[in-house]
Amino acid sequence: IADYNKAIEINPQYANAYSNRGLVKDEGLGDHQGAIDDYTKAIEINPQYANAYSNRGNAKRKSGDYQGVIDDYTKAIEINPQDADTYYNRGNAKNKSADTQGAIDDYTKAIEINPQYAAAYAYRGNAKQELGDHQGAIADYTKAIEINPQDDGVYYNCGIAKVKLDNYQGAIADYSKTIEINPQDANSYSNRGLAKGSLSDYQGAIADFDKAIEINPQDADVYSNRGYARVVLDDYQGAITDFNKAIEITPNLAAAHANRGALRTRLQNYQGALNDFDNAIEIDPQNAINYSFRGFNKTALGDHRGAIADLNKAIEIDPQLATAYRNRGNAKCQSEDNQGAIDDYSKAIEIDPLDADVYYNRGHAKYELGDHHGAIADYNKAININPLFAIAYYNRGVSKKNLGDTQGAIADLNKAIEIDPQDSSAYNNLGNAQQELGDYQEAIAAYNKALVINPKFALAYTSRGNTKIKLEDYQGAIADYNKAIEIDPQDADVYYSRGLAKGGLGDYQGAIGDFSKAIELNPQYTYAYTNRGIAKELVDDRQGACADWNKASSLGDKDAARWVRDQCQ
Repeated sequence: IADYNKAIEINPQYANAYSNRGLVKDEGLGDHQGAIDDYTKAIEINPQYANAYSNRGNAKRKSGDYQGVIDDYTKAIEINPQDADTYYNRGNAKNKSADTQGAIDDYTKAIEINPQYAAAYAYRGNAKQELGDHQGAIADYTKAIEINPQDDGVYYNCGIAKVKLDNYQGAIADYSKTIEINPQDANSYSNRGLAKGSLSDYQGAIADFDKAIEINPQDADVYSNRGYARVVLDDYQGAITDFNKAIEITPNLAAAHANRGALRTRLQNYQGALNDFDNAIEIDPQNAINYSFRGFNKTALGDHRGAIADLNKAIEIDPQLATAYRNRGNAKCQSEDNQGAIDDYSKAIEIDPLDADVYYNRGHAKYELGDHHGAIADYNKAININPLFAIAYYNRGVSKKNLGDTQGAIADLNKAIEIDPQDSSAYNNLGNAQQELGDYQEAIAAYNKALVINPKFALAYTSRGNTKIKLEDYQGAIADYNKAIEIDPQDADVYYSRGLAKGGLGDYQGAIGDFSKAIELNPQYTYAYTNRGIAKELVDDRQGACADWNKASSLGDKDAARWVRDQCQ
């Protein structure tokens, strides 16, 4: 600078001296404004000094004055239209100014002047990627690599473009090349891990995330992504540890809170999940998926009104989020708004017609409304999509039984059992269908199987007891009813049935006691009054019998009304 100062002192019109002094100030001292002043003086002396315009543009770029940069590069190009570097630099400035297409045009001109300009290809690729032209970006990156095969950054960006096109294998190859050139590039390990995860190679993904963390142990995103991979591999504790670490490093990382919330949802820790989604939404209030998840957890906790409010918000943000409609349908079902649920499930199906669960849920809502034909149609669709959907076979069987198609019900229940041989409810309903056909021994065998699977299944004891009554095995029936009452002492129906069995054995006082207990639990139990009246008549308590038949008559029992008329006047 001292020498340039002296030269300028000797010759105040020495444009080159001003320009060179500006270059030293800009690149050597970081004095960008001083450099700009010197370039301006050089241009004042020589208005055709292209390099001075170009260099002043460089200095303005470092000051963030991109419009000034573009103006200077444009003037330099006007003076020297064959300078590829200036087109390239102006392209960078236009890109910074969000004129992406203008940037592409300048990079193209730079390449036209210098077809071996690797950086121009690379940056044109970046600009094309910003405009969504990922295939065009890959073509440019490939050319840049052909010219300069050691530029790790171009391989990295090419990998990103390939991911956008779902070419994960190609992306992995590019990230691997980046790592070969620069083994300490943590981002390449991280991105390669994500690509491997997209190909379901979660073990490979975790190995890459491990390496990324080894290089940069403070990258919260990598911990969060490794946690997700561990969830898929059922390493829930490892996943929680990773999500916790991600949140410790970056407390405002919404994805980590959301991923931990999703895992807690899977583990049925609904309150913990709710807390996580509260945090995720506070950080990122425009994420529809997080509202949908929070709504799901509120439903699980019984807060149906809060759930529906969250799911409304999710749909407001993203009207095409099928899971939000499905979850809102679930909340409406829990609120006994089955028609509203059906409307939501229908919308979810319109968006995603291959979700077997939604057809199943809509079928269940139709079943609750007594529309068994509609329910069966939906269960059929669910089974077509997922032929191993055991619960869909089960529910279709129940609907068929309700429509009188007992053989069809048995076929479906057997299929449900074939898929899930540990489903005690399927065996119980199979027994019920077999009982309706008079196959009592087969029915008892089905109930026996249900009770082997679940020895605390009170309803199976009751069902088996009912079948034993059909076989006039009253003592066996009573033993089953005793067991059912031991498990669930608040079921009025079991006391009623045990009363019938005791009556069958001639134990009318015992029957009266059981009918009385049934009435205590359900004061509107019509047939308990009717049969208690019969038992009282058999022990010569005509007054008590008439009182019970009067009550049964008032509840709508026509037989009891006739007995009152014929025997109690």
